[in-house]
Amino acid sequence: MEDSTTSTTIDINVYNTENYINSTVNNIRHQLQSCLDIVDTLDMPFDDSISRGDVAFLQAVCLDVKPKTILEIGTWVGRSAYSMTIASNADVYTCDLGDNMFIEIEEYSDKIHCHPNT
Repeated sequence: MEDSTTSTTIDINVYNTENYINSTVNNIRHQLQSCLDIVDTLDMPFDDSISRGDVAFLQAVCLDVKPKTILEIGTWVGRSAYSMTIASNADVYTCDLGDNMFIEIEEYSDKIHCHPNT
């Protein structure tokens, strides 16, 4: 017997992912470049952190989806958290079990909430 609720299947494959990225980036190219430019000015190390390509992807998704709240697991220095809040103005709640390596940038400190301080 089938459930009366409608079930939705999400078909995730490389082709769909590439199409999503391409169409999203094409629709928000100027906004995305502005956000990337801001991240490039942050005094934050690139070593052992996400790449600029990963920053662009996270920001493109944020510009497209426009989340109000984001949960991030694994913070390290905070590069991805800053990238997402710059692109979305969302509150980012983040936690990391490792040593606290988070680099606080005062301009965004009210939007990023780090565990164990959350």
